[in-house]
Amino acid sequence: MAILYPTRIKKTNLGDILINVLLIRELSKHSKVYLDGCSEELLELIKYNNPHHENIRYIRGLSFFDGLPVLRWLKMSHKLAELDLVFDPPGHYLQESELKSKAKLLKYWMRARILHLFDIGVARIGVTMGPFSPKLWQTTSKLSILYRTIGIRDKSNLKLLESKGFKNLSFIDDISFLYQNSDFKTTPLKELDGKEYVIFSFRGAIAGKNNDKDYLKNLIPSLRSLISDFLSGKNYNIILSYQVEEDLQVIRLIKENIEDLGVECQLIEKQLTLPEIATLYSSARYIFTNRLHVALLGLLNGTVAVGITDVEKHHKLCDLFTDIGQQQLLLDINNFKADHLDHENFENGVLENFEKVRSAKRQLLENQIKDIVLNLDWK
Repeated sequence: MAILYPTRIKKTNLGDILINVLLIRELSKHSKVYLDGCSEELLELIKYNNPHHENIRYIRGLSFFDGLPVLRWLKMSHKLAELDLVFDPPGHYLQESELKSKAKLLKYWMRARILHLFDIGVARIGVTMGPFSPKLWQTTSKLSILYRTIGIRDKSNLKLLESKGFKNLSFIDDISFLYQNSDFKTTPLKELDGKEYVIFSFRGAIAGKNNDKDYLKNLIPSLRSLISDFLSGKNYNIILSYQVEEDLQVIRLIKENIEDLGVECQLIEKQLTLPEIATLYSSARYIFTNRLHVALLGLLNGTVAVGITDVEKHHKLCDLFTDIGQQQLLLDINNFKADHLDHENFENGVLENFEKVRSAKRQLLENQIKDIVLNLDWK
């Protein structure tokens, strides 16, 4: 049994690193996993405290090929006879430019067709898909026929894809639920000086890389209200950090717009590593965010994470809180109220309930991935 895992991992996005590392680690329990390119830092995360690390094989070839969509496959061609499955990385698949999106779809289509000739399946799990233009919705739905399975991580997206005619769909929880902090190193942060703190970590829009001015017009006043009505008088420092490189601009903007409220704000200018994030999040009193994987990593490290966003429109984030039964952790920037957070029993109840949900989801994920890898009836 062997799997090829194309390591198209965005190093500027810690959430992307996390879910890819966790999926590779989980796959290595059941199969040899060939990586077609990987940095030493990523390899360390994948192999550290992993009893199945010997199943992970990095096929070394010309480093020039790493990261190039077609050429990097050349150094893997001699392994085709061994392979049973190729996994696409988890994450959000959405439209970029029309031309670039069409080129990617053509690449996926040709690859799946060629792999089928060698009796090799293709799987994609832990993903969100869309939005696309009408034509790309149609083309992408046809591509889904060639996949053994596409595991969608939020139920509203699954429902949408089913309405668009996608095939071979299933629901699978976000890969982050496989996370256990004991599987990773922690790294001390000199920025932490022993004071009690909360974390602000935000993107500037519901989706995409560009800031949305209309969204920020409601988000920033909501954060000011949060500080005035909830954080004021509690002697919390506010640490502003980010997991995705493009969020630095909006984090700076938020800092500029809250400093006049008399709270001590500290901006961590660098993008933190996973071991540093584990240290930062696990010691925080609260995490406030509109990023899915910031919220999840906070909860997974034992800290109450509160989502602040447009609750009606931000489906990916809000579906997570609904799915884990923690809708009370969602604060709507269009009707902002945070007074219910100010209770110690509330915090304890959130973490106790999340731990139960987390355990169940982790077990389910492990079983689903094992079934995908070992059940070869689809051949």
